[in-house]
Amino acid sequence: MKDTHKMHFKYRIALFLILILCGCQRSSNLIEFSNALDLNLEKTEILSEEDTIGWFGDGYVLMKVCCLDNSVLNEIKEDGFWHELPLSDNLNTFFYRDYHFNNDLPIPIIEKGYYRFIDRHPQAEDQNDDSKLYDRGSFNFTLAVYDLDDDMLYLCKFNS
Repeated sequence: MKDTHKMHFKYRIALFLILILCGCQRSSNLIEFSNALDLNLEKTEILSEEDTIGWFGDGYVLMKVCCLDNSVLNEIKEDGFWHELPLSDNLNTFFYRDYHFNNDLPIPIIEKGYYRFIDRHPQAEDQNDDSKLYDRGSFNFTLAVYDLDDDMLYLCKFNS
């Protein structure tokens, strides 16, 4: 009888630890963005996340992340791949004229901040250059936009 109680106790402890660990896990999309952007996103809070990427890899991921301190901004300022807003003409056209999601803008119009573009298309010659964005039949890129006024980070990944 004592062995049965010990076994039930061990199962309860194991279940409790699994539940705690699952509750503390970060979004796999946030980890992917962190790696792609080479940006530490540990001191952030996810406010919204939409992921439509299906079995065939087409779709998008949109995330709105609140930065809890200046660590993300400091990394952005030190990284030479981030640019001051406004967005380039191609990105501005894509996000504010051509491509709306559920009749909403994927990123609000932001006056002050920074952005980073990564072209993941197989034909990309320079992953940091968006000038050929409309020269191909599909979109495969990552975009991050940091809003200085609200300390928000908008993360976008597109696959088509």
